[in-house]
Amino acid sequence: MKKGILVKAHCLFLAAAAFLAFANAASAANCDRSCLLEHARQFNANMLTHSTEKIPLAPGVQIRENTKAIALGESRWFTCA
Repeated sequence: MKKGILVKAHCLFLAAAAFLAFANAASAANCDRSCLLEHARQFNANMLTHSTEKIPLAPGVQIRENTKAIALGESRWFTCA
């Protein structure tokens, strides 16, 4: 039971970290709580359906796991249920 909770917590942490890394700084200044929740919902939906091409990324963004540069689709996030 504890392992399942830890896996879900790990997945939520990865989702939050990825979302914050990809958030558009310009729109962040005008994004209230409901706006932020909508962005998080869209991010989660795209990651869960493996539609990473729909996630807006900054030019030249680098996705890293354990200091290794990877493609967003190669993220451990996809192993989360």
